Amino acid sequence: MMTVGDVLRHKQGGEDSPPKGRNIRTKEINKGDRVLLRNGWEADIIDGYKTRPTRLAKVYGDYTEMGSVYSTDIRLRYNPDGSVDTVVLTDSEQRFVAKRSAFGF
Repeated sequence: MMTVGDVLRHKQGGEDSPPKGRNIRTKEINKGDRVLLRNGWEADIIDGYKTRPTRLAKVYGDYTEMGSVYSTDIRLRYNPDGSVDTVVLTDSEQRFVAKRSAFGF
């Protein structure tokens, strides 16, 4: 499994970069997927609700906790073959992020 440092080296085009996957939508994130959140923490998706704005996830941060995360906060999805898929947001999701950031979230 890759660490956050590996992902950052991947974004910077380092030599040990994992194979680049494809661009995916938030609807394509499934139950059991390991993801990287925008704050740099990793999480495992627990629920199977693909169209909800929040997803239930087990987050590995300062402490391991389970709770809701916004699906728009998911940046990358790790694949079993070692490649990394980039999550791209739809126009409506981008508007939602802009409204949420206006309130400081």
